Amino acid sequence: MLRKIRGLLLIIFAVWLMLLATGWDLPYQFSIKIIQWFRDNTYYSAASAFIVLILGSSLIWDRRFSRRKIQLQKMEVGEVRITLAAIEDIIEQSISGLRGLSEIRTRIKQETEGLEIKFYCRLDDGRDLNSMSGKIQERISQDIEKYAGIKVKEVKVLAKLKNVGR
Repeated sequence: MLRKIRGLLLIIFAVWLMLLATGWDLPYQFSIKIIQWFRDNTYYSAASAFIVLILGSSLIWDRRFSRRKIQLQKMEVGEVRITLAAIEDIIEQSISGLRGLSEIRTRIKQETEGLEIKFYCRLDDGRDLNSMSGKIQERISQDIEKYAGIKVKEVKVLAKLKNVGR
C-alpha cells in the first residue's frame, strides 16, 4: 500500500512539473503560495521536510527490491550463494501442479537452522484448507532441499478463501 502511495505522489509531482515546464499559470501561482506558506509556518515546513526525507529514504532502502542472496556453503576458496529469486522460482515450480491457488506471494528468511518461508495465497471455493496447506508445505520444503540443497526450517502457509460466507 505504501508503494502505491509513493508512486501516486511521484506521478502527481511529475505532472506538476510538466505543467510548470509548459507554462501553465495556475501551478506556478499555487507553487508560489505553497512556498510562502512554508516560509511563514516553519514547524510545518520542518515536519513536511522530515516526512519527505523518510519517504525518499524508504524508496532507496526498500528491502523487497534488494538482491539478497542466501549462503549455501563456505569453502576454503570461496562461498556458494543462491539468489532469493532462484528460490522463489523453485517455490513457483513446486506449486505449479496445485489447482485453485491464486494471488501467491512468498517471504523468505534465512535462519541458522534453515530457511523460514512464509507462503501467502488465496484458495478457490471448495478447496480443503488443511490438505492444501499440507501439500504446499510438503512440496516446497522437499523441492528446495532437493534442488538447492538448503534445509527448510518451516513453511508457514497463510491462505485466504475466496467468496467465504455466500
